Amino acid sequence: MDRRSDRVRVLLNPGASRAPEPDALQVLLAERPAWGLVELAEGDALERHVHDAVRDGVQVVIAAGGDGTVASVASVLARLGPDAPALGVLPLGTANDLATQLAMPLDVEAALAIFDAAEVRALDAIELALEDGSTRVVVNVANGGFAANVGAALDSEAKETWGALAYARAAIEAEGPTHRVTFQVDDDAPEQHEAVVLAIANGATCGGGVRVAPTADLEDGLFDLVLVSPASAPRLAALAARLRVGKLEDHELLERRVGRALSLRVEPPMAFSLDGELVEQSVVAARVLPGALKVVVGPEYRRGDLPDPDAVSSDTASSDDVPPPTRDDDVRHEDARGRG
Repeated sequence: MDRRSDRVRVLLNPGASRAPEPDALQVLLAERPAWGLVELAEGDALERHVHDAVRDGVQVVIAAGGDGTVASVASVLARLGPDAPALGVLPLGTANDLATQLAMPLDVEAALAIFDAAEVRALDAIELALEDGSTRVVVNVANGGFAANVGAALDSEAKETWGALAYARAAIEAEGPTHRVTFQVDDDAPEQHEAVVLAIANGATCGGGVRVAPTADLEDGLFDLVLVSPASAPRLAALAARLRVGKLEDHELLERRVGRALSLRVEPPMAFSLDGELVEQSVVAARVLPGALKVVVGPEYRRGDLPDPDAVSSDTASSDDVPPPTRDDDVRHEDARGRG
C-alpha cells in the first residue's frame, strides 16, 4: 500500500491490552482523508516506521498502544529535531500515564476526534546516560529500584484482570534492596542518600496514576528527582496509596530535588523502568531536552496540572484557551532544594 500521501499515520500495537481489532480501527480511519494505519508485528523496529513517516512527510505520528509503545515512538521523534512530526497518543494500554497527563480520553473515537482539530505543544524530554555508555530518551518518568521491580512483577494476565490496580497490588508484593545513591544536581554540592526507589520525572505520574512528582511540569525545562527512603513493605505500600490519591509533596520518606542536569551513582546497581520499559542497568546521568518533542494534547490539558478525569473521559468539545499557571523556574528550583 502506498502511504506517501498520509498526513497522519497511526502505528498500532495490536497486542496492547485495550487494542481494538485493526479492521475496526481501519473503519474509523476511513472517514478521515490522508490517514494511514500500520499494524505493528511482534519484533517490529518502531524506529524504522517512524523514520518512514518522516521520509513521507507525515505531520502527526500516532502511537496507538500502551506506555511502552508511546515511549518508543516518542524517543525517536525527540531526537529528530524541530522538523520532526508531532507525536499523537492513542491510549490502549493499562497505565496510560502520559496520555492521562496530556488529557487524551481512553475512548478511541473520542481520542480520534481530538486529532481532527489538534492542538500541538512543545514538551520537554529527558536524555539518560546508562552504565553501558548508551543513551535513552524518556518523556514521562524513569524510575528505579523497588518501583522497577513492581513493573517487572506484572504480567499481561495481571494487567488484564486488575487494570491499573495491578500496579498497586504488585507494589505490596515486590521487594528490593536498599541502595546508596550519590548524586549531583546542576552545580550544587554532591549528596548521598539511602533509597529503595529513585525517580527522574518529567511528568507527574507513573505506574497507573501514582503521583511520584506532583509538582512536575512537562514544559518547564526541569526534571524532578525523587528518592524514597527505606521502610517496611506496609509503610511503602501506604505511601504508594497516598501518592495515588492526591498531591503529596512532603513526606518523611521522600527526598525531592529539581534541576536541569544530574550525575548519579547507585550502589548496588539499580534496574530502571524507562517510561514503562525495563532495563537491567543503572542511569548514571540525565539532562533535560527543553521543548524537544511536539505533542498533540487534549482540550483539558493544562501545564503542571493533571486534568479532571471526568472531563477527559469522552468530552471532545473545545474549551476556552486558559493560560498555563505562571511559575518561575528558578524559584521552583530553589524551593525544591529547601524541601530536601
